[in-house]
Amino acid sequence: MAGQLPLVVDLDGTLTPTDTLIESFIGLVKQSPLNLLRGAPASAERPRGFHDWVAARSGVSPERLPYREPLLAYLRAEKQKGRRIVLATAAHRSIARGRVRRTRPVSTR
Repeated sequence: MAGQLPLVVDLDGTLTPTDTLIESFIGLVKQSPLNLLRGAPASAERPRGFHDWVAARSGVSPERLPYREPLLAYLRAEKQKGRRIVLATAAHRSIARGRVRRTRPVSTR
């Protein structure tokens, strides 16, 4: 499939029907309701500060997120044909890379 454009897929709302930041933060609040307040300073520090704060503490495993299995099957089939699959996401890199390690249907380059 030389010359074919790569297939670019987003994580939140496309590959998974949910938002990984929200899922991670809900998990933190379930651990301790005080986490509602603890995350505020991180969001004031810098734009990605809250994402980093949540990702460092949430422990949400990419394996536990819901995925759109028909889309995963399509991505795998395209990859087998030689097409490059790229995950383009604003999700935290630890979640995105964990997703890639799970089944390797996409590249994070």
